[in-house]
Amino acid sequence: MAPSSSTVTRAVSVRSDTVVKIQEPGASRRERLRTLAGRTVGQQTGLFLVPEIVSFDDARGEIVFERLPLIGLGKALSERDRGMELIGRVAKSLAAIHGMELWEGARKSETGPFSVGTKRE
Repeated sequence: MAPSSSTVTRAVSVRSDTVVKIQEPGASRRERLRTLAGRTVGQQTGLFLVPEIVSFDDARGEIVFERLPLIGLGKALSERDRGMELIGRVAKSLAAIHGMELWEGARKSETGPFSVGTKRE
């Protein structure tokens, strides 16, 4: 039997094609909303990848994400061209993230074109 979200601060299970996170329901819901927003920004800008949410249960505090096929950072940086591209993408991603204001229920972002929340237009 899996531990309930009330007895676990945070548990992560990595499977062959998914990653399952169980945590306090409120924290899980916030992470789910931020993940959806981050995925939208990543898709719109092409700066970074955010895994898709396969399923979720807000009441249990469980989120199932797709598992992204990634390579190690050391390997990526060891190849000069790929490493420089990666560093540039990280810088652009951080600039995009820090230019955003995230809040639940947001309808409009004052700092950029992206809005986050459950009542977006």
